[in-house]
Amino acid sequence: MILMGVMLIVAYAQAQSKIALIVAIGNYDPSTGWSNISSQNDVPLIKAALIKQGFSEKDILVIRDAQATKDGILKAINEHLIAKSTKDGIAVFHYSGHGQQVIDNNGDEIDGYDEALVSYNANMRYQKGIYEGENHLRDEELGAKMDELRKKLGAKGNVMVILDACHSGTGTRGDGIKKHRGSDKPCAPEGYSPKGNNNGEKNSIVSNSGSTDKMASMVSFFGASPNELNYETEDENHNGVGSLSYAFSRVFSNAGKNSTYRGIFDKIKVEMSGFAPRQTPQAEGQLDYTILGGKINGKTEYYKVEKWKSDKTVTINGGELLGLYANTKVAFYDIDIKDFSKAKPKATGKITSAGLTNAEVTLDNPLDKNTALNSWIYVTEKNYGKISLKVKMEVSNASLKNSINEELKKYPFITIVNEGADLIIDEGNKHSRGSQIKITSNSDYVLLDETVNSNIEVTTESIISKIKDYSQANYIRGLEVSDAKLDVKFEFIPIETTENGDKIVEKSRGDIKTKYDSSGVLIIKAGEAFKIKVTNNGTKDLYFTIIDIQPDNKINLVVPNAETGRTANDYFIKRGESKELGDDDIVVFYPPTGNEVFKIIATEKPLDLSSIISTRGSGSRGENDSPFSALFAETFKSSGSRGPAMPNVPQGSANVYSITFKIVD
Repeated sequence: MILMGVMLIVAYAQAQSKIALIVAIGNYDPSTGWSNISSQNDVPLIKAALIKQGFSEKDILVIRDAQATKDGILKAINEHLIAKSTKDGIAVFHYSGHGQQVIDNNGDEIDGYDEALVSYNANMRYQKGIYEGENHLRDEELGAKMDELRKKLGAKGNVMVILDACHSGTGTRGDGIKKHRGSDKPCAPEGYSPKGNNNGEKNSIVSNSGSTDKMASMVSFFGASPNELNYETEDENHNGVGSLSYAFSRVFSNAGKNSTYRGIFDKIKVEMSGFAPRQTPQAEGQLDYTILGGKINGKTEYYKVEKWKSDKTVTINGGELLGLYANTKVAFYDIDIKDFSKAKPKATGKITSAGLTNAEVTLDNPLDKNTALNSWIYVTEKNYGKISLKVKMEVSNASLKNSINEELKKYPFITIVNEGADLIIDEGNKHSRGSQIKITSNSDYVLLDETVNSNIEVTTESIISKIKDYSQANYIRGLEVSDAKLDVKFEFIPIETTENGDKIVEKSRGDIKTKYDSSGVLIIKAGEAFKIKVTNNGTKDLYFTIIDIQPDNKINLVVPNAETGRTANDYFIKRGESKELGDDDIVVFYPPTGNEVFKIIATEKPLDLSSIISTRGSGSRGENDSPFSALFAETFKSSGSRGPAMPNVPQGSANVYSITFKIVD
């Protein structure tokens, strides 16, 4: 009887489904008026991430372009996601394509518009009696289908939705800049003026069907808020990809069995802050639940040989999705070695090239096939990729254009392009052509807008400085160094302040939860003050420093702050302890508005970044400094004449934890 019970439990567990549907529309029916985008490049990212976390390829359906009409999408949801799902199983719906607001057709929207996914055959423009939005897949229609799916899965099931599209926006730079997914013009009649307020910032496909007690939990991720355009970015091979798809695939691939939706959303925000700094990714649902109920493979700390090519060359089962880049150093150990720092490796090597899910390793010394296949492979020194930047020039002043071009040639990480640019340099004042110079990012952020100096070299120097600041800040924003032994986190404590002489001191405090909006974004108003609480969850005592990256790319050292008179040696915390910083370290936020990032860097020895920041990488570094300081210093230099190569960081030398938030007026 016991044996039968065990067999029944095993059979039941095996019956739980893991079903996924990926919809990718990049080449729209030309008659619809929609531009083509790079959605097809998102498919291998999402598919690889799902397989990495335990989905079978046969249970992942991909529909593309002409297959993805409105009827085609609904059919795939019905016949694949819903029909093949089983009780207590999990299901994932991913969409890459255009998004648009469309005139509300049933009066249930406060702002007069439905948010909608743009199917292959959905027209961009509203024409009375010809096209009135019938091929748009509205949020309420998608929500109703997700309700059916959730009921089929039951209360212990899990649904995750990822929508890499945008619904509206504030405009675009036009030709030459990176592609965006959606339109700032809704599909509505000319002169249509909705009665409601169209300034809301919440996406939603939330259920309106009443009680959800017997339905699977659902969490949705969105690439941008409804009033923002959702821009594409590039992967490591310079292919255009959706910004949310790229960030999600990297974060989801590295998720552990106990990771929560809120945890991976925080990491998605950090990833996107690097390559989509003006977008505000959003999430809705039960964010504090374990991702997909914990029914994923989770990330392993070691890798294995996937293919033995020769005694000096092997392919391992980890690639760019798991953060493995060329020049990363690895070592081969006996199976079951948990702490490689205390063991002698059988062989060492370096990653020479990396794909999405695998990487080629060149060994320092020969290793036979049997030994290689029976090894666990650990990263000993990790490379965190390279700095690269694409710039488009639209400058008619020949002398200035030549001066800029000659200077840019000195920086190997910068490429001049005609399309797909990160930055555009043009003449901002069209009424006085040639008298103004302007630098605009791919997300419409103005980095520079000034009068051209009579000395061309002065203006060129100003342009190059802004470009280098932008490239460095983008790299640092997305930099995440992980080590469980140095696991440190921090949190903001909102406070009201008063003045005591020339000092600002705490008067009262509030709850940080009230600062998050309904989409999981931390909103901080200019002028608000906070204290910082630091917690050491690692197994080692550590020192910490905190840096701030503003929306305008300025990098500030928050802790230690020279004005307090304290040094890096003073910011120490023992393992298992929490520490709240004092009144001298109160943080008050001011404009510029936009998405900002705080990073806390933990090291075993004191880390002083002050001289590196003040001298832009030229400052001396003491013998106690972490290898992280060398990497940080190189971001200044690699944003210069040294090119894109970045130094490795040995495993166990640092841990970086980030918080992203939005500064508003």
